[in-house]
Amino acid sequence: MDSDGLSWRFYPSPESMGEGNVSDPKGPEDAVLDDWKLRGDEALLAGDFDLALEAYFEALQRTPDDPDARYNMAVIHLELGRYNDAITLLKGVLATSPQDKEALTALGWAQLWVGEARAAVKTFRRVQLAAPHYDPALVGLGWAHMVDTPPVLGRAADAFARAISLGSQDPEAYFGLAAACEMRGELTQAVPLLEDALRFWPEDLRSHESLARVQENLGNWEAAAYHLMQLAHARPDDTTLDRRIAQLFSDNGAFDRAAVFWRKVTVQNPEDRSAALSLADTLLQANQSEAAIAAFKEVQEDPNSEVAALEGLGHAHFLASRWTDAVDAYLQALKRAPQNTEIICNLGNTYLEAQEYESALWAFQKALKLDSSLIDARVGLGWACYHQGRLETARETFEMALGQQSHSVNAIDGLASTLWRLGLSDQAIKLLKDSGYCADPDHPLTVKLSFLETS
Repeated sequence: MDSDGLSWRFYPSPESMGEGNVSDPKGPEDAVLDDWKLRGDEALLAGDFDLALEAYFEALQRTPDDPDARYNMAVIHLELGRYNDAITLLKGVLATSPQDKEALTALGWAQLWVGEARAAVKTFRRVQLAAPHYDPALVGLGWAHMVDTPPVLGRAADAFARAISLGSQDPEAYFGLAAACEMRGELTQAVPLLEDALRFWPEDLRSHESLARVQENLGNWEAAAYHLMQLAHARPDDTTLDRRIAQLFSDNGAFDRAAVFWRKVTVQNPEDRSAALSLADTLLQANQSEAAIAAFKEVQEDPNSEVAALEGLGHAHFLASRWTDAVDAYLQALKRAPQNTEIICNLGNTYLEAQEYESALWAFQKALKLDSSLIDARVGLGWACYHQGRLETARETFEMALGQQSHSVNAIDGLASTLWRLGLSDQAIKLLKDSGYCADPDHPLTVKLSFLETS
C-alpha cells in the first residue's frame, strides 16, 4: 500500500497573484514568510526533502498556525517514514481545521503505518462524514480494513469499490480490491483489477507479482511467466525471479525455455551448483543429451553435488543407450552413496537394457535387502528372472509385486508375459482384461492384449 493519493499544498507565487496587487498589501515580514514558503515549495518539487523541511520550519517560526506549511512538513515525514513526527504535525493542523479532509487522510495513513489500524479506520471514517465523495480517504479506509486483525475483507472491498466508482485513478484502489478478491478466492475478478492498476501505474511491480501468482493459480502459466519476466526485466540482478521462471517452465513441460533461464542463473552466479544441476536436469528433460552430459560433468566437480551429478550423468547416458557409460556413472555414484536405492534400481535397469541379467539380479536383490517395499526393484527382479528363463520365479516375483501394488502396469505386463510363456495364455488374457487399462486403445497393455489374442 502506498500514499500516492496524498497531495502537496503549494503556495501561490507573487507572480501568479499579479503585480501591483493593492487589495492585500503585504509588509516586510509577510514578504519574508512568502519567501520561506516558496523556497519550501521549490525544494519539494526538486525532491530535496531536507531543504524543504528547513524552509517550512522557518515559515512556521513566523506563523505557527500556518496549516499548509505544517501539512507539507507532515507529508514529507510520511514519505521519509517518520510517522510519529507526521502524526504530531497533522494533529496540529487538525487542531485549527478539524474537518480538513487532506490532513485527516494523511493522519489515517500515518496511523496505519505505525500499526494502529483501528485508529486509522476511525480517522478515515471521519473524512467520509465530512466529505463522502473524497476517494483518497476511501482508499485508505480499504487498506485499514485489509491490515486489521483479522482482515475485514468485505468492508475493505466495499471501500475500494466505492473509490473506483467515484472515478479514482489511484492504483492503490485497484490493487487493494484485487488483493481482497484474491484473499477471498475470487481470482478471476482480481485479474482485470490488477491490469487496471498497471494501466494507471505501468511500473507497478507489485501488480506484476500479484498477476503472476494469480495467473499461475488459475492455471494460466504462460500469462504468469509473462509477468514474472516483466519483473525480471525490472530487477536484472534478482536471480530468484529467473529461478521461478525456470521452474514454472519446467513444471509445464517447456524444458527448452526453462533451460534458458537456468543458464542465465548460472552465468550470473557461477558458484550456484544447485542451479547448474537444475540446468543439467532440464537439458536432459529437453532431450538435449549431449548438452546434459556436459553440464552434469561440470557439476560433478563440486563434491557437494557429485552424487546427484553422477546419477544424472548415468541417466543421460541411459537415454542415449550408452549402457557401459551409464553403468560406470551409476557405480561411481553408488560408491559415494551405497545405501541409495534409487541409484541401485537405475543401475539394475541399465543392466537389464544391456542384457546383463545376472548383474541386474544382483542390483535388484541389493535394493530389496535395503527396502523390501520397493515395487520397481521387485518388478525389475521379475524381468531379470524372466529373461534368464526362470519363469516360475519370475511369476512368483511379479505376483508378489502385484500384491503390493495391484495397478502396477509393469508388474501386470511382466506377469502376463510370463503366463503366456508358461503356456497359460487364457490366464494372461484374463489378467490384461481385468486390469482396467485395456479400455484405452492406445495403452501398451491393450497392444499386448491384441498380440496375445491373435497369437
